[in-house]
Amino acid sequence: DYAVRDMGRCRAGGLPSSWRLVAGRRSLRSTGCTGLAVSSGGWRAVLYCPAMNSELGRRIIDLANVMDPVERAVLQREVFAPQYVLHPRNDPDVVGLDAYIERTSPSQHPDAMEFFLDELIDTPEGFVMRYHWTAQYKGQPIGNRAIEINRVQDGLVVETWNVQDMASVIQQISAIDELTTEG
Repeated sequence: DYAVRDMGRCRAGGLPSSWRLVAGRRSLRSTGCTGLAVSSGGWRAVLYCPAMNSELGRRIIDLANVMDPVERAVLQREVFAPQYVLHPRNDPDVVGLDAYIERTSPSQHPDAMEFFLDELIDTPEGFVMRYHWTAQYKGQPIGNRAIEINRVQDGLVVETWNVQDMASVIQQISAIDELTTEG
């Protein structure tokens, strides 16, 4: 005998209110979700639905394209946990959401920077995304590709491992600097 409880909308915004969680079952085949249901203090949802993690990945790319720093920070607080940690390749970790918001402020990036999602793969623990960005440096185009592994907990991204070829970006910038100093 299973108890059924309406889950409502999750924090990630991906669950229709008609979805239900069945206590004691590991798979909710009709929804494509897996999860568990009960704690002693009442209902607690621990749910994995492909649409939830995909939505977070799409939102990250969308908010990266927001140039207003205040609006971007508000959106980042809806996607990333307060204890968020970024592990960039060859750079020190960025610990805490406030430090991440400061690091990703539009003022810290080249002009006309734009992000594009190339591929998104969901996992029960999070998602992997491949994306690229383009920008202007001294009026010349630059760009790069990146891969991120993101861990999700309670509907928010808590940790990211980011790999991109920053040597390529430095090479592009150096070539532009050489052209502008020679000309």
